[in-house]
Amino acid sequence: MYHIGPDKVDFVKLEKIYKDLFTDLLHISQNVEGEFTMTKEAEIFIDDWYHKSADKPTVPDPRLIGYHERKPAYVFKIAMLCHLAYSDELIIQKGDFDQAIAIAWSKSPF
Repeated sequence: MYHIGPDKVDFVKLEKIYKDLFTDLLHISQNVEGEFTMTKEAEIFIDDWYHKSADKPTVPDPRLIGYHERKPAYVFKIAMLCHLAYSDELIIQKGDFDQAIAIAWSKSPF
């Protein structure tokens, strides 16, 4: 994306990404407020997902109990961010949860 070669970075592209991100975050901070809700489809999906997999740690290590208990909350927070990436409407869609679960589980070694 912004790498030209193994040790080279395209600073022009990186600066554009920075400006776009800054603009988006400023817009969100000034225009978006309130409580998120979910579509019925998203609600059914996330409830089913939670009961099937959220409480089942992939690594049975007692030191990770707290982490696994918080992981569903991380999925909700990531879903909110995924949604805000394309909409100011505070209604989480099933696709937002799909993305959030993929992100939370792909970046976690546990």
